[in-house]
Amino acid sequence: YYIDYFISNQHIGYYICSAYHYLFGTFNRTIRISLKGPPEIIEEKQIDTVYIGQSVTFVCSISKDIPIQEIYWLREDQSKLNSNDKYEISENEDNDLIKYKLLIKNILLSDRGSYICRGLNQYGSSQTIFQLKVNHLKHFFIQRLFFYGSIIIGLFISVFFIILIFIYHYKQIRNKRIRKKSSTTDETISSLAKQQDFIQHDYHQDNNSIIHQYLNDQQFIDNHTNDVLDSCQHDLFYLKNNQKRYSTVV
Repeated sequence: YYIDYFISNQHIGYYICSAYHYLFGTFNRTIRISLKGPPEIIEEKQIDTVYIGQSVTFVCSISKDIPIQEIYWLREDQSKLNSNDKYEISENEDNDLIKYKLLIKNILLSDRGSYICRGLNQYGSSQTIFQLKVNHLKHFFIQRLFFYGSIIIGLFISVFFIILIFIYHYKQIRNKRIRKKSSTTDETISSLAKQQDFIQHDYHQDNNSIIHQYLNDQQFIDNHTNDVLDSCQHDLFYLKNNQKRYSTVV
């Protein structure tokens, strides 16, 4: 029994062939189907920028669907890299991928350049190139200075606007109090003015009443001048036809 069809990437994997006999039971056989060809390297991030003294890790992901005989790292001058104090090479599997990693420690300016991940099998080889850019520490400090300086300036601006808002609200409250106090003062002045007008009105009325009484008395005296009789008291007098005493004091 066989299957004959065109194999593509979607057909790669494991297949189980099962046979059953009523006397001997069930028999299974597992078959793995893979593609023929050079190793398939999955393209990932290929450019890293670091500063002197830092470390960086390059990850070369290779598909397990195609058999691999050897994987290794190279510099751009084709010198093969091995694990030592400068480099650390490790390998682990993740689902259908083989993760082949290169850790570069304590980076110097001389470490910048290209790093090549190459895979080999009986059908050929494939590779991917990673670029490492190294910046001087002065660039690091300049960027950090700019970053933290921007934060500090932003904080100062925020505090400045908060103070402005506080001053604005304080002035609003103070103006409300002044307007309220001014309104109260105006009401008080208006009330006092009304009271003064009332007092002046009463005063004029009293004066008018006194003057009117005086004029009446004066008219009365003028009309009875011939009838006035003196008394022994200098401030009293009598009328001829009337024994009632009148006072000369107003």
